Order: sequence, then C-alpha cells, then structure tokens
Amino acid sequence: MTRLKLFFAFVFASFVALTIQAGDNVFTATPVTMAPGQTATINISLANTDEVNGIQFDIVLPEGIALVKDNNDRPIFTTTERTPEFSRMCKEIEKGRSRLMLFSYRAELVRGTDGVVLSMPVTCDGSIQPGNYTVRFIGVCLSLSGKSKEKVACEPSDFEAVVTVK
Repeated sequence: MTRLKLFFAFVFASFVALTIQAGDNVFTATPVTMAPGQTATINISLANTDEVNGIQFDIVLPEGIALVKDNNDRPIFTTTERTPEFSRMCKEIEKGRSRLMLFSYRAELVRGTDGVVLSMPVTCDGSIQPGNYTVRFIGVCLSLSGKSKEKVACEPSDFEAVVTVK
C-alpha cells in the first residue's frame, strides 16, 4: 500500500512540474466594424504565464482587407504599455500574408500578464461587399525568457479577428 501511495505521489508531482513548465500563453484579437473604404484598429492581446521577450506570427488577410501602411509603404503597428521598448518588423511573404515580428533589442520582457500588446490598423477596399471577413493569425511563436524555459515556444494557438463590413 505504501508503494502505491508513493507511486501516485510521484505521478502527481510529475504532472504538477509539467504543468508549471508548459505555461499558458493565449492570444486574442478584437473584432472590428467598418464601412467600405474605412479603417479600423484590431487590438491583439496576450494572456501569458511565461516571461515573453519576442512574438512572431503570420497575418492572413481576406481579399479586400489590407494593412494600413506609412509613407514608406511599411505596415503600421503600434506597441502598448506592455511592449513600449519593442521593435516591429513586418514583411509580406505572399499576397495577403505577412509575417510580423515583435522583439526587444535590449531583451525587455512583455510587461504584465494580460492585455493588449499590439494594435494593428486595417482598411477595407471601397468596393468590398458587406459581411463578415476573418483575419487569421497563424504560426504563432514566442521567445521565452527564464533559465528553465526553452528559447522558442510555438505552442500558442492560432487566433482570429472578425472584420464586419456594413
């Protein structure tokens, strides 16, 4: 009987250790509503249990929806109070799909454990039909900090934002 208790104690302790190491890091994106030809901002939030110092994902846009760009034809992204020291890089890797990287040259961490980490303005074509369109965020990877963490974790689930055109 003592061996059985010892066995279950070991199994329980192993399960707790695995749970603590795995961490839960979940992204969400706000839905937005706009009229044809208008612009709206999608806020991207991260609820994290791990120390995060880098974020990467691909943005897949439906036809008729585009990232807003600056005068140099670069997509505009705005960091928040959770990521004030972070730099942004975004490159179109194929039509309608761009790869975004958010990182700190000074190895800063994402501040806090929940809230908006990035804002992303999108615009819709003036001839787009009313309806719901899905912006997908796929291939999500995080760079984790901490002595016991892997350097990169690609476990967070893909996520979406619905763009409603009225």
